[in-house]
Amino acid sequence: MTRDDPCRFVEGYLGRFAGRQDELDHEAISDHVKTCSSCYELMSAFFQNLDVPESGYIRETVDDLTLSLYNLAKALMRLPAAKEEDPELENVLFVSNPEDSPEYYKEEAVEITEDVEDFTGRDDFRGASMEGVRNLMARSKRELDLLLSLLDKGIALEGQYSWDCRNLKAILLLTEERLEDAERELRAILGIRGADVYLRSVQVHAMNNLSYVCSMKGDLDEALKWATRSRVLAEECDLDPIPCRFSRMFFLLERDGPEDRAAAREEVAAILERKDGLKELRNCLALPSNKEIRELFVMKGLSGDFPEVLPEQ
Repeated sequence: MTRDDPCRFVEGYLGRFAGRQDELDHEAISDHVKTCSSCYELMSAFFQNLDVPESGYIRETVDDLTLSLYNLAKALMRLPAAKEEDPELENVLFVSNPEDSPEYYKEEAVEITEDVEDFTGRDDFRGASMEGVRNLMARSKRELDLLLSLLDKGIALEGQYSWDCRNLKAILLLTEERLEDAERELRAILGIRGADVYLRSVQVHAMNNLSYVCSMKGDLDEALKWATRSRVLAEECDLDPIPCRFSRMFFLLERDGPEDRAAAREEVAAILERKDGLKELRNCLALPSNKEIRELFVMKGLSGDFPEVLPEQ
């Protein structure tokens, strides 16, 4: 096959498309197709019917889309509700503050949905309509049902950050005291075996959040079990274990068995040994949503053991 037979050269190109493309003269093929109508039709039909496998590109694009949906949901959760003060999420639940505004994440996600459409050549991907995703984002404010729908889209896309979406969904359900629904989402995260480092870090969050579900259901022994597992895994993954230790301190003070106050003091001491531990503990106890924990801290005598901890009133 030579340059003297350009039509056969195009046929050969298409026949070898899935192979070593670095050996092909793409520029010569492009120039020929521009002037040869039969080769143009041949190539057009080939690519229109080509079943392109998911590549690294679409994988990264979908990951970016799920991350944008996750960040949008977080940003919307931080917006003040109409005629209400902005309620704090429980500090001990793993939800970091968004870096940008909801409008930023909406614009970012819209661009990525268009990338998905361009690459796949269709509107839907994994059962999710890109137009439906854009419409959902346009309607999303701070209403719970819309936020849950937004996170469900992120979960359905099965991107890298779909597990973060599931964890955030569980937190939303937990704040609404839909305990069984929240527990189901968290246990789905924990049911994955052989997880990579990223997923193991999400499981740290899920374990700690599950400990609060157990606490709200009145099972403090189970709550302490999951908070302890969360702390151990956090240390293995080199993540900040302070939220896990804060959880354990709370559950120990709440249970108040023979050795529980001493164990709670150990958790406080371990937090204070860490860099910025005093600042983080003060911030935790100062949150309005943690009023019950702050009252237990005083009632059980820990404020006397650690007078530097309680924020100035």
